[in-house]
Amino acid sequence: MSKTGKQIPTPKVCASKIPHLNQWADAGPLCAVLSLPAGGSTPLLSACSGFSPLIRSAVLLIASLLWSSRKPSKSGCVEMRLTTAAARSFIDRVGACATPATFVAKAWGCEQLTRGCNLNGKVTNTWRIPDWCDGSSEKITVQLTPHQLRRWNRRGEILRECLDDANPHAALVRKTLMVTTPGPAFHDAARQLTETGERQAVSNYRKHPDRLNVTRDEDVQSNVSRLPEKLRETLQISGQPVAEFDVKSAHAVLLGMFYKDETGAEWAKEKTRFDEQVLLGFPSIYGERKQWKVDFLSALNQRTRVARHASAGYREFELLFPLLAAKMADMKRKNRQAVGRLLRCAMADIQKQLLIENHADGIPSIPVVDSAVVAMPDGVHTQHRAAFRTAWRLGARIAELTDTAPRIEGSNGENFRFVL
Repeated sequence: MSKTGKQIPTPKVCASKIPHLNQWADAGPLCAVLSLPAGGSTPLLSACSGFSPLIRSAVLLIASLLWSSRKPSKSGCVEMRLTTAAARSFIDRVGACATPATFVAKAWGCEQLTRGCNLNGKVTNTWRIPDWCDGSSEKITVQLTPHQLRRWNRRGEILRECLDDANPHAALVRKTLMVTTPGPAFHDAARQLTETGERQAVSNYRKHPDRLNVTRDEDVQSNVSRLPEKLRETLQISGQPVAEFDVKSAHAVLLGMFYKDETGAEWAKEKTRFDEQVLLGFPSIYGERKQWKVDFLSALNQRTRVARHASAGYREFELLFPLLAAKMADMKRKNRQAVGRLLRCAMADIQKQLLIENHADGIPSIPVVDSAVVAMPDGVHTQHRAAFRTAWRLGARIAELTDTAPRIEGSNGENFRFVL
């Protein structure tokens, strides 16, 4: 009662829920069986000894996801990676560590292979599997809250969502892969394959036709892109036949980027010779056998001394373009993969823009490193439209980067060159 005699209303108690100290009290124990490197639970739990059971469980979930991501790297070691967004779907941070996957990797004593950036911008951290690990796994049972268990059960979906959010062009490819099917000639063509690698690629495609991954250079790879070229030609997208448009000698052509900003008569003379080879398709460098091309592309990622020894095409390249070769050798002194990575990033960026713009034009597309598989709709006009726009988005952008006009060869018989 107030001094004025009026009744003071009783204040209402806020109805917001206060979290239980025991997160498992209401639902009873909920468990998941996780896979970790053999012996990996001991150092991890030791690093988490001062945390609550809720945080310890979240860290173990992230550790299991990181361990399940392991795969051989190009350098020969086994690497692991987990995006920050995916890790934070289970816990925002662990103590003072803002990136939960980094906390796990450091608790295991993993060597960091990449530090979140490359020449093309930010990428996911990658870690080498711990030195004490022999590659085998152990199973542990972990108690979870109902919320944690729900998220763990849909971890595959969460990983895909994080991948697509970070790479919208990959989401477009995923949609296209879901409506891509083998055409009538696919199975007969598959039966004629003799090489083990090609037959394995077909088997992988049949098991997981819409599987894809995004490389650290932002290149979208899929089980379709790994199929032999003659099998890709037999696919259908939404019931329509396809055509593939390929940049002739794409990575060699992209080396023309390094002539930019160079002046002088000698550089101009060599650039003219380079343009002539672009038109021919670099026959003396790529050779007539597929292995020559493979060796040359590998040499772009090797030390100059090693590249000369490993690739006859690279030795020919140095003879034809000594100024450019010297510039590339200087770039490789600091980082032997600098040249190859710049080329891969440039091609991946071209493909990224192609996918987005083709999708806006209603042309579903699947990237294959330096080519694109696109649906060929009914009607001569609409087919030519799809072919021309795809070829333009490959060729014109390379021309802008290199001041050269590469050949774009279509499996449907249409070929293009765009001189800007």
